[in-house]
Amino acid sequence: MFHGAVLEAIQQRVCHAAFELSPI
Repeated sequence: MFHGAVLEAIQQRVCHAAFELSPI
């Protein structure tokens, strides 16, 4: 339950970081 929320938060952070790194 809790680990699921953490995983989702990490995934969101990774996606956001990739989006910021990508100039597209």
